[in-house]
This record gives sequence, structure tokens and C-alpha cells, in this order.
Amino acid sequence: MASGMKPLKLVLRGPRPAAAATVAPAAAAAVSAAAPDWVASSWPVLRSFLEAVFSFGVRASGHSFEELYRTIEDAVAARHGRQLYELLRGSMRDNTSAAVQHLLGAGGSQDTAAFLGNVAATWAAHCTQLVVIRNVFLSLDRTYARDAPGAPSI
Repeated sequence: MASGMKPLKLVLRGPRPAAAATVAPAAAAAVSAAAPDWVASSWPVLRSFLEAVFSFGVRASGHSFEELYRTIEDAVAARHGRQLYELLRGSMRDNTSAAVQHLLGAGGSQDTAAFLGNVAATWAAHCTQLVVIRNVFLSLDRTYARDAPGAPSI
């Protein structure tokens, strides 16, 4: 140690509390002003994406992933997380019901092995769809679904 220098003292303390996400006042005002038109303007974009995923044409939705992420983040920032979550849940329930109905309708005309092959293919497709949807709706899952009582993760 050089002369005249004092040793440094390292003090460790407990972890810092996580900082709360904040929105700048001007941004919050802009988001709030757009809030009443959210369902009319943003949900059709997300619904077309979901329909494209359900029909295996993710790129056919005509929207970039960045645009989809931003739309979801804006909806959550404008306190539309619950509404978006319910709309997403309803779309997923409708798609799952349609897939099950399709399997049940085709099941009577197939032998057991062919039917189980269709079930396996439908399940694999469903899992792929869920991965894509969860990746796009990740901000909704990490903000709304995590904090909402009784709302399962996407």
C-alpha cells in the first residue's frame, strides 16, 4: 500500500428492493388518452396474429413481432391487462374447443391408431402454437398474470 492511502472498507448490505416500473407523465397521458379506443384499434391486430398462429401462418398476420410486443406493452401500460388477458384466454379457448370438436368429429370414421395419430399431431401443433403465443404475450404474462389473483400464467 502506498504511503498516505487509507484502506477501503467494503460494506455489504441486503438486496435492494426492486424498482417499480414507472411511466413518464407525458407517456402516461398519451396512453390514457388512447385508452378508450384500445379494443377498437389494437385488439384486431392481436386477433389477426392469433388467427394466423392458429392456422400456422405466423408471418401471414402482416405484423412484425416488434409491433405485436409494443401493442401488448402499451395495452398493459394503459391498464388494459385484464381485458387483454380475457380476450386472449377466450381466443385460446375457442381454438382449443374447435380442435377438440374436429378430433371428435373425425374420430368415428377412423380406426384407433389413426385417431391417436391425429390426437398426437393436434397436441404437437397446439404446443407449438402456445410457445409462439407465450413468446409474444410475455410482457402480459410477466406483468398482469403474475400479479392478478387466480390468473394462471399464459
